[in-house]
Amino acid sequence: FYTVLRDVHVVPGFYLAFFTLCVMATGLFFTYTWGSAFRSVAVATNSLSPAYVNPPHSTIPDSPTETITLDDAIAAARAAGLHDELSVSMPAAEDASIVITERPLPGASLSAMMWIDRYSAETLALNRAADLSLMSTALVYALPIHQGSVFGLPTKILAFVTALVLASSSVTGVWMWWKRRPRGGSGFPARYDNVRLPWMLWA
Repeated sequence: FYTVLRDVHVVPGFYLAFFTLCVMATGLFFTYTWGSAFRSVAVATNSLSPAYVNPPHSTIPDSPTETITLDDAIAAARAAGLHDELSVSMPAAEDASIVITERPLPGASLSAMMWIDRYSAETLALNRAADLSLMSTALVYALPIHQGSVFGLPTKILAFVTALVLASSSVTGVWMWWKRRPRGGSGFPARYDNVRLPWMLWA
């Protein structure tokens, strides 16, 4: 039984090691420490679009006027060449701009993002994925790779199986230790005193 348990623990993890690494690496983008540090470096090196860092504002007209409609915003996006699935954000602030995101299916989390004036429908900024820097491109692809949606259903299934292997490996690892531990002890190596480790090993 232990041999079967070991194979269940090792074999799937071996064959899915690359995909597991992809899931874990792209998950770092959404952590507080690593993700925040990555974005800080991207801002400091001007690797993010100025419109993304500081979104442009709408110009409030002198005379009261209604904001453009959702249909007007979609029409402005179509006129700018955005033709895939669109996501529209119409914030409440008077001077805020309307943000329209083009999301291809499947593929990157977005292929274009534009900001338009909520009163005149004028295009204030337009960013296309093809023009993004390397760091911005990494942000665009991190979520679909992490979720497995980058190539549609096949990679979703692969990501699901990888997640199952990650979860089951935690269980089978503890199970293996429990079966092999010496009776009355943990099986952990004994502590050695006065042992100096090289700094490279610490690193």
